[in-house]
Amino acid sequence: MWVRRWLPLVLLAIGAARVASVWTTFSQTFDEPFHIACGIEWWDLKKYTRERQHPPLGRVAIAAIPYWFGGVRELALPWPHEAGNAMLGTGEDYVRRLAMARAGTLPFYLLFCVAVWRWTCYRAGPEAGLGALFVASMLPPILGHGALATTDMAPAALFAAFGWRFDVWQREQSLPDALWAGAALGLGLASKLTFLALAPLLVLLLIRRWPRWRQLIAILLLGVVGLLAFYRFKKEYTWPHEQDRVSLAKRVWALRAFFTAYYQGYEAVKRHNDEGHWTYLNGRASRESDWRFFPVGFALKTPLAVLALFVAGLFVPGARWACVIGVVPLALITQSNINLGIRHALPIYAGVSIAAGIVLARHKWAAALVLWSSLSAHPDYAFWFNALARGEPGRYLAESDLDWGQDLHRTVAAMDRRGIAQCRLAYFGTADVHKLFPGRFVEFRYEEPAAGCTVSSVRHFYMDADLARQAGAEIPFGWLEKYPLTEKIGQSMRLYWIDKVH
Repeated sequence: MWVRRWLPLVLLAIGAARVASVWTTFSQTFDEPFHIACGIEWWDLKKYTRERQHPPLGRVAIAAIPYWFGGVRELALPWPHEAGNAMLGTGEDYVRRLAMARAGTLPFYLLFCVAVWRWTCYRAGPEAGLGALFVASMLPPILGHGALATTDMAPAALFAAFGWRFDVWQREQSLPDALWAGAALGLGLASKLTFLALAPLLVLLLIRRWPRWRQLIAILLLGVVGLLAFYRFKKEYTWPHEQDRVSLAKRVWALRAFFTAYYQGYEAVKRHNDEGHWTYLNGRASRESDWRFFPVGFALKTPLAVLALFVAGLFVPGARWACVIGVVPLALITQSNINLGIRHALPIYAGVSIAAGIVLARHKWAAALVLWSSLSAHPDYAFWFNALARGEPGRYLAESDLDWGQDLHRTVAAMDRRGIAQCRLAYFGTADVHKLFPGRFVEFRYEEPAAGCTVSSVRHFYMDADLARQAGAEIPFGWLEKYPLTEKIGQSMRLYWIDKVH
């Protein structure tokens, strides 16, 4: 009995400690200063205008600790990345404030694990619940993105939480359960615009009986109120609104002014999706989407032991419903034209964790394999690949799954360890390297060979190299292939020391 009572708390504490342990390991990823700047605007200026493709929830959480305890305030700079970099500062302030921002994502990691655990307990019993919690808390993509100041962990957590609370409500049909489901819906809508598609899909997959309409309406209303709360219930008129007072119908229609900011975010995401985004898959860079992107990412970024347990769940009657919760959303996400990393598909790991946990409860020995995979990923959880990548993940994926600009501080540490005062740097990222590390790096023409120290992001060797081949241009670092690699720094940086150019 004590195991069931205390082991979940132990697993959550261990997971939280592992997440916190990497806050100071990585320099900023490409998007983090952007999200920090948007969140600080929400707290300091009481508005949300910098960028609306992402609803406010994740950014509000990210900026909360830097604003209230780190002394970070709004800066009147035109570009969000520039503003975010200035807010983070340099030296010890930089490390401390970045860790503070990343701490804002920890509650979503914990919520994801708790929701998976309680949902599984409700449907399959406490032993299966412990198995699901063990898997969820050990998954490298969940640990990794739970440790970054980005907006990807929040929708995954709220997807699991809404699924859990809605499933309980539609079976019990009680008002308290309806209120919990409505709260989860509101937070989910405020976390990411993809939740607009994922929430109805989840409802269709889970519904088993005719709902009580009053309670269903309460869920929807509470969801709307929760969403609008993060936009501060502000009206924004994009039309002459004096005429809206003419009739009751027009007054009701004018309520859309509360949703202007959210709708503008929806339009921006739709436009972005229609235009596509440069991405990289299986050795080829393209602006066109590929339905294989997320399945390949899922296959390469998930521990093989968890994949095996998940597939085994297809043959276990009590786990099939959870397999559906994992597979169907993945099929929906494959339709996206914005293929930037498995981080955009994190909600699928709710179903994966539950199905794997149910099977794990029957085959407890597999826990050792899950644990080994998780420990082997430390500290590069978000950038880790399983054995299917065969040690060369850049042949398959090269965007945020591998290189997100995260290893700049590790690069400086490697230079110090080797006694290297200055390097030529080809860096993919948004950090201001000259302010963070004055005099340590110099820029250069990538196609020109040079002796001495050269450091490059791996993105240049894969994605940028393929773009150059497609354009018939010279490959930026083709000359480096003649020289042995001096040191691999993390997952994203490569250091070469060349005594003499030949």
